[in-house]
Amino acid sequence: MKRIITLQLILLFILFFQAKAQLPMLNSSELDKIPKGYQWVISTDMSDEFNNQTTLNTIKWHSRLPNWAGRVPAEFLPENIFVANGMLSIKNTIHPAPHDGYTIAGGGIESKASQKYGFFEVRMKASKIRMSSTFWLNTNRTWDDPEVNSPDRPSCEGYNTEIDVIECMGGGSPDWATIPWDKGMASNTHFKLRRIKDSNCSSLFLSRGNASFVTSDQANVADDFHVYAAWWVNSNLVHYYIDGVYKFSINPRDDNFSTPFNVPMTVRMVTETYDWQIKSDGSPNPGYPNETELNNDAINSTYYDWIRSYKLQATVDNLVNDGDMESGTLTAPWTFWTNGGSISFTKEKGEKYSGDYGARIEGPGGLEQVFTVAPGTDYVYTAMAKKNEGSSEIKLGVKPASGGPDLVPSIKVNTVDYAPYEVVFNSGANTQIKLYAAGIAGDLGFVDNISLIGEEVTLSVENDQDKVKNNVSLISSSRAIGIVSSLAVELEASISIYSILGKEVYKQENFTITNSVQYIPMEVVSGMYIIKLVSEKYGSLVKKVIF
Repeated sequence: MKRIITLQLILLFILFFQAKAQLPMLNSSELDKIPKGYQWVISTDMSDEFNNQTTLNTIKWHSRLPNWAGRVPAEFLPENIFVANGMLSIKNTIHPAPHDGYTIAGGGIESKASQKYGFFEVRMKASKIRMSSTFWLNTNRTWDDPEVNSPDRPSCEGYNTEIDVIECMGGGSPDWATIPWDKGMASNTHFKLRRIKDSNCSSLFLSRGNASFVTSDQANVADDFHVYAAWWVNSNLVHYYIDGVYKFSINPRDDNFSTPFNVPMTVRMVTETYDWQIKSDGSPNPGYPNETELNNDAINSTYYDWIRSYKLQATVDNLVNDGDMESGTLTAPWTFWTNGGSISFTKEKGEKYSGDYGARIEGPGGLEQVFTVAPGTDYVYTAMAKKNEGSSEIKLGVKPASGGPDLVPSIKVNTVDYAPYEVVFNSGANTQIKLYAAGIAGDLGFVDNISLIGEEVTLSVENDQDKVKNNVSLISSSRAIGIVSSLAVELEASISIYSILGKEVYKQENFTITNSVQYIPMEVVSGMYIIKLVSEKYGSLVKKVIF
C-alpha cells in the first residue's frame, strides 16, 4: 500500500505542475483580453530558454531548415548556429566553400513540432549588418483543401502558409519601406498557392500577402533586445506586439480560401538575404553585406535570448466541456432547440473568436449545456459574444436544468464585435443548472470560449478570504482525489462532493489542508464529481474532477 501511495503522489504532483500556466510577456491590459476560464499553457516542444546548454537541442530543433537551403547569396549552415551563455546566436559569415551562387553563410533553425493557433514570442537582438534577423511561423508541408478557390490551376492544387512575426535588418533598409527595417518590426502573412510555370505545375508558390510595419523605437534593432510576438487567434486574424504592447492586427488574404490559416505551423529563427537587396539595374537596395561586415564579430550575429510558444486552453476550474467549440460538431454535452431558426458550430470568417469554430445562433432557437453544481454557491457564466450587424441581440442566461424561470435576469449581447459578457448567479437549492445562449426571430449572434466557474464565498472580514481559492489545489489520479496547499500554515475546511446527478456522495467536516497531499477517503468510480471546499476563515473553492 505504501508503494502505491508514493506512486500516486508522484503522479499527482506531475499533473499539478504540468497544469500550471505560464504567462506571455504582455502588459496587464493585454493579458486581460484572454477569455475568462482560459489560459496560456506553454508548448514545451516549441519553446526554449537556451539555459545550461552548449549545443542546440536537436530533439526540439532542426539545425537547418529541412526544405530550404537559403536564398542566394546566403546559404543556411548548421555550423553557424551557436548556443552559449543562455542564448542562441546565428552568425553570418563569408561562405567557407562558395558554390552555386552562395557566397555568404547564414543560418536557420525550425521546430520539429508544429501547432495550430496560439501565442508565439521571442526576445531577440538583431545583427547590425545587411542581412535579416527574423522570427516566423511556416507550414512544413503542402496542404490541400477542396474549398480553395483556384479555378485557373487545375491539377496544381496545394498551398502553404506563413506568419512573419518580425523581419528586420540592423544594417540597412530597402528604399520602398515606409518604416525603416533597421528601426522597426516588419510583419506579414502569406497564403501561398502552387504556381503554374511554363504551363506546368511547379514547386514554386504564388504569395497572397498582407503586411504591416511598425516602429519599435527610434533606436536600431541591433542596439538592444526586444520581445516580438504574435497571437495567431484564428484562421483569419493575427495580432502583433512589441515588448508586451499591442501594435496592430493583420487579416490574412482570403480571396482564394475563406479560412486560409487553418493548418499547423512550425516556428523558425532565420538570418537570410532577399532578392530585392539588389535592384534590377544592379544598384544596392540596400545591398548585400560586404566582407568587412561579415568579418566583424561585434555586429555579425543575431541573438535569441528565448523563444516561447503557447496554446490557449480551458482552465481546470472551467466546468464547460467543449466551451471553445473546437470539436467542430454540435453534439453532447451541447444540446440545442429551434423553432424555425438555426444553431450550428461555424468556422466562417468573423463568426468565431478563437480557434477553428464558434457557435452561430439564429433565432428562434438556442444552445444549451447542463451542469452539476454545488447548492448555495456563487458561479459566473462568461462568454465571448457578439450580434450580427443589423440584427437584434441574442441573450445569455441560466436556469434550473429541470425548467422554470431564470435564476437571474439574462444578459443581452448588443456589440457587433466580440466582447466578454458575464452572468453572475447563485445556484440556490439547485444541484443542476442549464446555461443557454438563445435568440428569437430576427436575432443572429455568435458565442465562443464559454466558461462556468464557481466563485468564492466571502466568509471573513480578515482579508484572508482568498487563501483557499488562491493557494489550494485539487488534483486527481489513479482513482484518488488529493488536496494540497501552497501555504506553510494549515487550513481547516469542510468538504462536500456531488455526483454528476447532483447527489451529495461525500461530506467531511474539519478537514485539515496542508502543504502535503491529503487524500479524501472515499471510493471513486468513473464519472464527474463537483468538489466544494469551504473554510469559515479563509474562503472556498469549487472544482470539477473527471475519472
